[in-house]
Amino acid sequence: LTSYRKQTKNQWARDDPGFLVIQMGLVALGNLFYAIIFESPSLWGYTWSMFYGLIIDWLLIGVIAASIGSFFANKYLRQYHSHTVEQSVEWLYAFDVHVNGFFVSYLVTYLLQGLLMPLLLGHGFFSAFLSNTLYAAAFLWYFYITYLGYTALPFLGQTQVFLWYPGVTVAFLWALSVILYLVGVPFNMTRIIMGFHYA
Repeated sequence: LTSYRKQTKNQWARDDPGFLVIQMGLVALGNLFYAIIFESPSLWGYTWSMFYGLIIDWLLIGVIAASIGSFFANKYLRQYHSHTVEQSVEWLYAFDVHVNGFFVSYLVTYLLQGLLMPLLLGHGFFSAFLSNTLYAAAFLWYFYITYLGYTALPFLGQTQVFLWYPGVTVAFLWALSVILYLVGVPFNMTRIIMGFHYA
């Protein structure tokens, strides 16, 4: 679809906002779901939870990820060939890549986490291990989709940096969380994130 858009509309980015609107609705519903689970004390609490999820967790992080991704790709990964038109990564395309990656991580950190919440909020090793594994999987999945998005652009080379460096970092942090727990420093991502959002 990306190549087709480039050939027909001369842009890499999606021009139909339908997927964005659907994802915004899912994020708002997901945050409302968590506000209900954690019994937000007022209508303002529910509204704030949905607003924070949309503006901070979805939009602001998306703007930052798209800005870093497009800057890095344009600065370091573009390949120049004679007899071809010079191209660059559009910021909107980078935002599309983020949105695609966010969707799969949403499925893990909103839906699957919600279903497993009683297990993940426990105080034992199994709860921390499962929670941290869940978040590691969500991040790895996000970076894999990001890698695929940038690989689709034919004028970029060495796009595996979008997968390997973040992937190795996530794997290291996951292993560190297991080691820290075993030496007496409990680290449970679900408890941390839920404590931050709904304490």
